[in-house]
Amino acid sequence: MGICNTVQNEVGGKDLLLKKGKCFETAATTNNSTSVTLTAHGAKVGDILKFVEVGNNTVINTTSYYIVSEIVDANNFKIKATLTGNAIQMDSTETNLEIILFRTLGGLRSKEFALSSEGVDITNTDSDEWSSMLDGAGIRSASFSGSGVWTNEPVFQEFFSDFLANKLNRLALIDAKSGRVYQALFKITELSVSGDYDAEGTYSVSGDSSGPLEVFTF
Repeated sequence: MGICNTVQNEVGGKDLLLKKGKCFETAATTNNSTSVTLTAHGAKVGDILKFVEVGNNTVINTTSYYIVSEIVDANNFKIKATLTGNAIQMDSTETNLEIILFRTLGGLRSKEFALSSEGVDITNTDSDEWSSMLDGAGIRSASFSGSGVWTNEPVFQEFFSDFLANKLNRLALIDAKSGRVYQALFKITELSVSGDYDAEGTYSVSGDSSGPLEVFTF
């Protein structure tokens, strides 16, 4: 690195956030308002939102993800489409919209995120003694593990209850530095909590994906 080069491209271990998705069927929008109404939403700035339905709204859609940009009060928050964008102003009054809200579970102090693909071996006598794999085929999957401090007790309790019920969890893992998001259903394979009497409570978690992985960047 040159003596005048102060740009750091390295990524710190603290930069991965874990958010848990939950479906709500009672969200509402008001024409000419920048707020989304959801009673006792429990959201924080930086949480992620996806609309399952939008009604007559034309400024939002069901294929994009949005960021919670401001908490107005316990029942209202504002959203934006990009990290540097302005709050979206709705152009239709709608009630009982279904949304998926990804609320922060916690940051991961240590983590591992892995993508894998099981290839289909098609090596045969015409392969000239080279291993050959079938293009565009194979089973793809993602897995993650990590430990950290949970920062949202209600969301953690939902997460814990779903684990005990052996349910799949829709999770989003966010690289806070790059803005890249990995979103999928995950089977939680391990969950533990720990803490000393004079220290913070921590958790460790591991999970394997179920179904397709969606990758996007804000």
